[in-house]
Amino acid sequence: MVKLQLNYLSILMVLMFSQVSYGESVLFNQQYLNLGAHLSVSKDVDNIFNSSTVLEEQSFIRLTEQQPNFGYSTASFWLSTAFHSLATQHVFFEIANPRLDNIEFYFYQQGELIYQLSTGDQKPFSARPVAHHNFVFPLSLKANEYYSVLIKVKSRDNIFLPISLWTEAAFYKGQVYDFVVYALFYGILLAVVVVNLLLFIVLKDKSYLGLALFFICIGLVLFSLNGLASRFFWGDWVWWSKQSQTFLEGLAVVFGVLFTRLFLNTAYYSSRINQYLSLLALIAGLVSLMSLFADYSWCVMIMSNVVIIGPILIVIAALVCYSHQYRPARNFLIAWLFFLVGCLIHGLMLYQFLPSNFITQYGMHSGLIWFSVFLFFALVDRVSHLKQQKESALLEIIHQQNITLGYQQRMVNSVSRFVPAQFLRLLEKVDIMGAKDGGATLKNMFIMLADVRGFSFLPTSMTAEESADFLNAYSKFMRPIVDKNKGFIDESINQDIMALFPDAADQAVHAAIEMQQQLRHFNFTYKNQHQSDVSIGIGIHKGDILLSKESEDVPLKTSLIGDAVNVTAQLEFLTKELQVPILITEKLFAALSQPECFTIHKLDNINIKCEGDDMNVYQVLVS
Repeated sequence: MVKLQLNYLSILMVLMFSQVSYGESVLFNQQYLNLGAHLSVSKDVDNIFNSSTVLEEQSFIRLTEQQPNFGYSTASFWLSTAFHSLATQHVFFEIANPRLDNIEFYFYQQGELIYQLSTGDQKPFSARPVAHHNFVFPLSLKANEYYSVLIKVKSRDNIFLPISLWTEAAFYKGQVYDFVVYALFYGILLAVVVVNLLLFIVLKDKSYLGLALFFICIGLVLFSLNGLASRFFWGDWVWWSKQSQTFLEGLAVVFGVLFTRLFLNTAYYSSRINQYLSLLALIAGLVSLMSLFADYSWCVMIMSNVVIIGPILIVIAALVCYSHQYRPARNFLIAWLFFLVGCLIHGLMLYQFLPSNFITQYGMHSGLIWFSVFLFFALVDRVSHLKQQKESALLEIIHQQNITLGYQQRMVNSVSRFVPAQFLRLLEKVDIMGAKDGGATLKNMFIMLADVRGFSFLPTSMTAEESADFLNAYSKFMRPIVDKNKGFIDESINQDIMALFPDAADQAVHAAIEMQQQLRHFNFTYKNQHQSDVSIGIGIHKGDILLSKESEDVPLKTSLIGDAVNVTAQLEFLTKELQVPILITEKLFAALSQPECFTIHKLDNINIKCEGDDMNVYQVLVS
């Protein structure tokens, strides 16, 4: 009785499969057969059918696509096909989408189930019958026999199904070809990563580090998409095998955006684009973190849009920077256009706007290769561009230094005499009287150089007498402040004042602050007459004073030794460039006995040359 029931069930299965597939079974008499156009499909929306009930209750629709693509769906898809073999042979049935969650595979001979397997990337890699990055099922065929296959597929990823039938020899031959292609592709990516890391180490340019991290992440993304990551890295770590995809995609977008901002200097060329890029990096980073605990399906959908929007925004950023005459943006733009096209082709395939085939499946791969090529030219162009900028900047610095040196020379020529009585009190009479003709005495002092801004245009509206009155009035306002702080004016040259403070650095700073405050009263007094304000730029430095006695008939003549006057003049000139009232050197700041009495802060990335070394510059704020 049991045997009779089994025979009846076998006949029933034969009839069912004959209705589905046998009438359209394909002859397998070649080395490779694409089964895409020989498949029939039934959509199980509620996921309620099994291998028996689906054949009884569901109708199958014949497919015509070479590689069927059902997009993103929560339904299960049942596929069936049938073929017969003229020879006894071993074959491989391959489903070339390594991102499918669950696959149930049923293999029938003459309507009788002879082999079944449940697999997918939600099961350990070690449980697969063939150690391959795709899902491969080994089958044994007998001559002149009819075979049918029933497959159930369910996945949270895009459900595209390249399904093929291979002879054993053709399959292993194809593996050699795949190995060469993958080795070449990932070898190029590895070389790009190594080169950029070396450039980062040598040049200390963070953009190269950002690019290297981008290639690492995007390489791992593609490694995961190809199923190679599950095969070689984390095969039995099922949870991470799935979540790593969106996590790595998010990191790739983050590092790609950071590299773009550094390479294009978007903060300088377009603050708005820079903000958009920052927002994109933030969203990608959040989705990347969400993928570790949030629903995978939602993360995949969001990340798919981010991956498409990201390259588009980067291309727009390159266009904006190129429109601002930033030459390296040209090859950068071409590189990202290639990558954008590759991402768009792959994305449109995922959303079923394009058919699933070799070109659409590997659009990102080919786009990334061309991206690497043109980005290399962009980096070379950037190095050349930066070199030209440095050369131009150097020429400008030399020009400014020549102007400064000329100004310094005029200042040095103006230092001619001191008041003998003041020097005698300062340096002690014994030292001066003991100096021979032509001898010299050194004294370390605090040097102030103050220059009036806005005076040059006043004489055009003033007579010579009015100009002289203006300068005398200015001197009467400022001289008492210097005297009050135990300093003295060494020389006045037109609107410039050179003052020396022999006792304390604090006195020089106090005097500078009070001079700026007194200037307000001076401007108020003279504004009604000339309708114009003037400002003062003051530089203070600590340096050596050389006093020389040329002859008994000539008053004491002094000069500043070494870089002291040059540094002070540079400092005063720098106040004009930076539009600040008072600057002091690091030497002067270190000499302050009570720095807490002043509001002083160091200027970042600003320094001047002093005795061959770079010296920091500080700004003194005036209340």
